[in-house]
Amino acid sequence: AIIDLPLDIPQAGKNQIGVHIQAPLQAGKYHLDAFATSDKGIESWITRQLEFTSSRIVSSVQLDSEWGENGDVIAGKTQLTGNTLANEKVLMRLKDVHGRIVNQTIVTPENSEASFSFTVEPWMPMLLEVRGLLTSNEEEISSNYAYFHAVRRHRNQFNFVVWTPGGAFSAADWPYDTLAPYVHQQLARLGCTAQLSGTRGSWRGWPFLPVAAANISLVPYATRITTSWDERGFMTIPHTEAGCWNNQEAIQDWIELNTRKCQGIRQHGVFVYGLGDEGASSGSCVHPLCLDAYRRYLEEVYGDIVQLNESWDEDYASFEQVNLLVPGDNEEEEALRRGLKPRWYDRQAYQAYNLVHYAKKYADGFKRLDPKAISGYEGSGRFADGADIDLVCRTMGYWAPYPGLQDEVLRSIIPTDFINSNWMGYWKGTGDLLGQYWRMVTLGFDSVWFWRWSGLGPYEANISYHGLINGAMVPFRAVKELLADTQIIRDGLGTLLQGCHREDDGIAMLYSYPSQFAISTGPGISYGDAEGHEMSPLKDHPDRDGKESLIVYEKNHISWHRSLRATGLNFSYVTDRMLRLGEFHAEKYKVLILSQIEALGKVEAEIIRDFVEGGGMVIADVRPGVYDGHCKPTRPGHLDDLFGIRRVGDMHASITNAHIDGSLGNHTVRVSLSGLKVDPGVEVTEGTPLARTGNTPLCIVNRVGKGMAMLLNFSMDSYPIINTDEIPPGATDFIRAIFAAGNVKPEISLFNVQGTPVRDTEIVRWKGPGIDFISLFGGMSLAGRRIMYIAKDEQVLVGLPEARHVYDLRENTYLGEVSQFETTKLGNRATFLVLSEHALDPPNLASVGGQLGHRIAIDISYPGQKATHAVRLTAEHPNGMKAEWHEQVIIVHSGRTQAILPVAINDPVGSWTIAAKDLYTGETSLLPLSVRP
Repeated sequence: AIIDLPLDIPQAGKNQIGVHIQAPLQAGKYHLDAFATSDKGIESWITRQLEFTSSRIVSSVQLDSEWGENGDVIAGKTQLTGNTLANEKVLMRLKDVHGRIVNQTIVTPENSEASFSFTVEPWMPMLLEVRGLLTSNEEEISSNYAYFHAVRRHRNQFNFVVWTPGGAFSAADWPYDTLAPYVHQQLARLGCTAQLSGTRGSWRGWPFLPVAAANISLVPYATRITTSWDERGFMTIPHTEAGCWNNQEAIQDWIELNTRKCQGIRQHGVFVYGLGDEGASSGSCVHPLCLDAYRRYLEEVYGDIVQLNESWDEDYASFEQVNLLVPGDNEEEEALRRGLKPRWYDRQAYQAYNLVHYAKKYADGFKRLDPKAISGYEGSGRFADGADIDLVCRTMGYWAPYPGLQDEVLRSIIPTDFINSNWMGYWKGTGDLLGQYWRMVTLGFDSVWFWRWSGLGPYEANISYHGLINGAMVPFRAVKELLADTQIIRDGLGTLLQGCHREDDGIAMLYSYPSQFAISTGPGISYGDAEGHEMSPLKDHPDRDGKESLIVYEKNHISWHRSLRATGLNFSYVTDRMLRLGEFHAEKYKVLILSQIEALGKVEAEIIRDFVEGGGMVIADVRPGVYDGHCKPTRPGHLDDLFGIRRVGDMHASITNAHIDGSLGNHTVRVSLSGLKVDPGVEVTEGTPLARTGNTPLCIVNRVGKGMAMLLNFSMDSYPIINTDEIPPGATDFIRAIFAAGNVKPEISLFNVQGTPVRDTEIVRWKGPGIDFISLFGGMSLAGRRIMYIAKDEQVLVGLPEARHVYDLRENTYLGEVSQFETTKLGNRATFLVLSEHALDPPNLASVGGQLGHRIAIDISYPGQKATHAVRLTAEHPNGMKAEWHEQVIIVHSGRTQAILPVAINDPVGSWTIAAKDLYTGETSLLPLSVRP
């Protein structure tokens, strides 16, 4: 080949170079690149296409199926054209994206066709090249290939989900052009295991090769559930004529359409199927089909029409007669205006039910497409915005809302296989990003969801965001720090925590779905702070949606959380539905907290009464059970006798000062409080108040059976915030005394080095197989999507109930067998500590050696130990190269497991080095491995 170089060389004939290609090449097209270099670098370059032909070629590789699950067969035929060659055969190869031949079989063609088959195995990557290579007398003649997708969902592990936007975002936001393979490869190296993308035309090309090449699963943004109505008051659904979520036939067609467009993605591997973000939390309409569904819902809730009539003060003969008070009044606003609160509430509850069951129709559709499908939605739903948190968790398979109080309920009640997380990434400060990430980890979430892979721009006034990587495909500085600080999560801690139980101290808080509505229909709204009042400056706040009562309901619960964590205590949530269904396990708890639980059904009230009579303690702040489970006023309240009180009126809060001075068990409590919001409509009957402010009793204690009930009779949001430095004397001791009266005290103590109790940090205990964890994470408050941190960075002394072997994962240090130790506590980063009854060792490694083209079993063991360990396994080739395709995190259960190391046919022979780094000790064990041909 003669190549003309575009250089200015004066000597004639000196501007040509002859290139001689001696090695035998397969038939096909090649590119020959030539570079002219000097001491300045590359001066110029040129490329030319070359083509080599053969009389016999592999014309195609045809697969019976282009995708499969573990255990399925990769099967097909290789077609040959041209005259048969001497001693020809076909080598069928499975190759990964690194060009490694991970499996091979030799077939003899018959009638210019060669059949082949392989089995899909768990160690195989997501994208495989199935290549048929024709040889004659051992020389390579021609080849062709097809791609096969091994379905990988990446479940049962900790995941890092990144939004790679499509849909309404510009094409530049979606990494699908020339640089796409490099983008997805970089995202994978940064820990991304799944990507969420919106609907776009490129889905017709799914499965998308660059994503599969990076071993990243997908979260398809399949649809988005929103609410809008036409002039008739019928629900409108984009792109359909359905007219109502309950128009089953039309809805089914729409669902099938959304399902079918995910066919290719299902073949790639789906982590979860997304039903959209920032969607509706509830919804209904006045379509006849929706009204029929409403009647069926009411019959399911009430059982018989007599019960509904009693609740609504109606005289319907059957459920078929039930209608809206005013035809067309979808929200039953007129019923609320007239004070018919149960009728209004039931409509609100139905709307949440209706939304969830509409979403379930999609989930069922994806189950038909993919039997292992998990469906849900993200970015919508709050602690108190109409969403039925309990029902969502029972019906859907995942939920990733924005950070909020609902997270505390979610982490307490979700099933073990439920996938939950928050979205993060809306702030570019390192501290914000670190705090958001670590908060999800300490809540026990199984994944972190990051918005988004790219981008740089404004989000809110005076605030800007950026994505994971910049235009040079390099992580931003804050992201680099975030990933470095949280690497331990991706090294196995995140997956280990999924197998642990996040412990509480025998404290349960009740989440009552109807209470959020009850507060908005009476004086309850006045028991929040000034921001919760109907004339609040928060009226136009974007995260408030015009619902002052929701802010009140949330803030009282948040105040309890702060007080509990400031005293080193942890809690779990239970729900009103759990009580009704008999799922409240009283034996697990010593204390039950009712924070502004204004609405409570008779069944729930009896269960609470039984809990106290059996020896438990119930604590309420204000107005427990003033409405029933459908927001109907109760006289007397369902729990009035339990607390030893009677109500003299349904009154707004009275703001006053108070001095509490009395005894709770063995503790004397003295605290002076100002600006306390008390309920003046309470009188004492059997209960004993610890204090009074005017004629209003406070801290009313009533002994019932073996237990005790306490009504504080003031809103917790008006009690001092005790996880800060500026608090009244005795305020913290009062909270401690309350729980000590219920036989609850902290398992772990936390002091600063000056000996002062630390109150700005949450201590979480995790119980795992043969191992325990402690996490220390700074106190925080919620502000929209942002988490505000109040904790200080400082050295602290941690006290344990008994001596344990302690390993500090942040400092990567063994602290000895101790009952007290010093460590670093950080405001917006978590410190994790490992506790073990026995000293922990690095793993023992063993193998019988290996051979090219075979799977090597690496035996990883911890002799004499039953603790579950995490190990990062790496391999180094004889040339010193780190083989990133061999890197894997192994969870070792019961002291021993095997890791599979697939050695390719064309991997280097010689002495390999296998390294296994233990997560707890930080020590690395090495295993020399001889790989032979």
